[in-house]
This record gives sequence, structure tokens and C-alpha cells, in this order.
Amino acid sequence: MRRSLLLFALVPAIVATMTSAAHAKLPGQAPANTFEIDGKRVRSVVVVGNNVWIAGILSQVITGSGAVVADVENLAVLNRTTGRIPVGVSPIKLGSVSGAQVWKLAAVGDTVYAAGKFKRKAGGKTYSNLLAFNGKTGKLIKGFHPTGVEVATAVAAGGGRVYAAGRRLAAYDASTGAKLGGFATSSVSIDPSLRGHNTAARHRELRLIDGFLYSACQCDSLTQGGSTRQTKSLVRFNPSSGLHDQSFTPQGAGTSSFGIAVTTDGSDIYLGAGGSDFVARYAPNGNQVWKRDTSGSAQAVAVSGGDLIVGGHFLEIGDQGGDRCGFKSSNPGTLDPNDQCATRQRLAAYSLGGSLRSWDPSVTGKYNGVWAIALDAGSVHIGGEFRRVHGVPRDNYARLD
Repeated sequence: MRRSLLLFALVPAIVATMTSAAHAKLPGQAPANTFEIDGKRVRSVVVVGNNVWIAGILSQVITGSGAVVADVENLAVLNRTTGRIPVGVSPIKLGSVSGAQVWKLAAVGDTVYAAGKFKRKAGGKTYSNLLAFNGKTGKLIKGFHPTGVEVATAVAAGGGRVYAAGRRLAAYDASTGAKLGGFATSSVSIDPSLRGHNTAARHRELRLIDGFLYSACQCDSLTQGGSTRQTKSLVRFNPSSGLHDQSFTPQGAGTSSFGIAVTTDGSDIYLGAGGSDFVARYAPNGNQVWKRDTSGSAQAVAVSGGDLIVGGHFLEIGDQGGDRCGFKSSNPGTLDPNDQCATRQRLAAYSLGGSLRSWDPSVTGKYNGVWAIALDAGSVHIGGEFRRVHGVPRDNYARLD
């Protein structure tokens, strides 16, 4: 059994070559004493000033004993250090439609952009599926008023633009919300024959990286300007023109994979994927630097100093490139069938060189696990669908210090 032979120690010289950032110590494994979130799931977490904004399908902020502190509608806020509701800050309600939820948040300075499926009426206007609010006060930014926005499952902002996407990718002026002319829209599609379960075609996370716009997407093809071409898991666009960069193809993604999460260390790109579940590092030219198998989807990725933190619904995770971790089913033999992988329940960390860390917070209680990771001055905020972290009761949100 190789679980006892994990690569806990790293040669400092090797670590130094993998990242220019100093290796930041991973936080503790036990969660801080914070309020929790009642609802179906947390989808996204961002930190603005002293506020932690938490979004998804949410109904209440609760104490550890389950007492209701506040009613919310798909958006909540906690103080980043006390873990309590900040004084004078109230989240806006984002619902008013069937199946309402906030899929993603993106922060630029004090402004937070929220994307999902919702409606909000204010000042005689209706804000649908994409809006902005002040991350310090919680107040709606009424001047940002995009119209005709389809249900959005991903959002990114920067350079005076806001990018929102569900099946289609579009760009908006970051101040007014006006749809940008000259930005080539595109749409993604799925080949249903490639997987044994229904997978909707959609962009899952957008990220501006080194002059490009990257999308982790559930996509097997992309159509733009009447032309359709094959894509897989991670696609790249010109952020000004919207044109698909066909020169970028993620090496070794596999036929059944789909992208869920993407981040960067400042140069290379890290992808969390489902389908053929894995986490991988890519060079800007699309070459794969390393890839590690996971027994369930890798749904959130974040770079912290010399570490890549990975969240998902995996139970076993590879510590070497050739490991095959299987999947959880009614047959116990399908999970780590060759006894190659290490047990990590829904949250893990690798060095940027791909060596598995000993850090093991163990997120349990619900199958889907961790959907969101946000970093904050040495703390790691996680959100998703779970009941315990390191054996401590925590519903859907936790902070590790």
C-alpha cells in the first residue's frame, strides 16, 4: 500500500524553480469558528476588504448549533476574521425566478460582479443574470445594467470589460453594462456520445491570464462566425476581439474530460476537470507539464505561494503521473482499484511541481464536496456541499487559518 509513501518532502531547489513566489505555509486543517450557510450549495466565494461574499443556492446564515442568524437569497456575507455577519453590510436578494442561483462571483477592486440565474428589480430597472454590487457595502451598482443576458455560469472582469457566459460567451462594458460591439460571440456544444451521463454545454469558469481570456468549459466543440471546431476542457480567447485562439489546445486532456475550474501561478495554467477526472498544469503553449488523476471531479483550484489547492468530490487522489484512482460506486473495487492513490476527501494540495502535500483537512458529509476556494492573507475559504471539515461540523462554508 503506497499511501504511506507520499512525497511529503520536497527538495528546496526544485520548489524554487517551479514558482517565483515564496512557499506560503498551508493553513491548519481544522476550521475556524465561523457562522455557516444553510442551503443546497455554495458555488462561489470572493473576499473584498473585510467581507467574504458567498454565493450559490443559499437560504440562511446559521450558527454552529443551527440557529438562524439571517435569511438570505443566494448571496451572503461574513466578516473575514470574525466569521460573523459584518455590521452595516447587507447582501442583496438574488432570486425571483424558478431555479434561481448565483453561479459565480468576480471581484475587481471593490466591485463584485455576480452571474447566474436571477432577477433583481431596483429603481425601475430589472437586472437579470448579471449585475454588480459594492463589495464593501453590499449596495447594488445601479449604473451597471446589462440587458438581454442569458443564464450565466461563469464571469470574469478586467481591462474595463466584464465577460459572462453560459453556453455563449459575451462581453460588456464594466461601467455601464452595455454589450460590447466588435466582440465576437461564440457558443460551445457537447457530444453526448462521449460520456455516460448528461453534461450540459457551458462555460464553468473564466479567467484573465497574461493577456488572454481562458475558459474551463464543458465543451467538445465551439462555434464562432459560422465555423465549428473541436475543443476540449480549456479554451483560450482574445479578450479584446473575442476570437477563439485555435493555436491553444490542452495536451492530454482526454476525449471525455470537461473543464470546471482554472487558475494560474502568473504564467502557467492549472485546470480542474471532470469526466475523466483530473487536475493538471499547462504551459501557455498548451503543453501539459503534469497531470494527476482524481477519483471524482476537481471542481476548484487556487494557487497559494508554492502550492496548488484543489477541491472537488474526489476521495482518492494521485500522487504520481501514472496513478489511476478509479471512482466511487456501489462496488468498492472501483475506488483506487490498484491501490495506487492517496486518500484525500474533497480537499487536497500539491506543490506546483505536482507533488502531493500531506495537508488533509478531510471534507465530508455530502457527496459533491468543495465547489469554491478563495484565498485571503494566509486563510483559505471553502464553499460547497459538505457537513464536516476535519471532523468539525461545518455546513457548506468553512475557513481554514
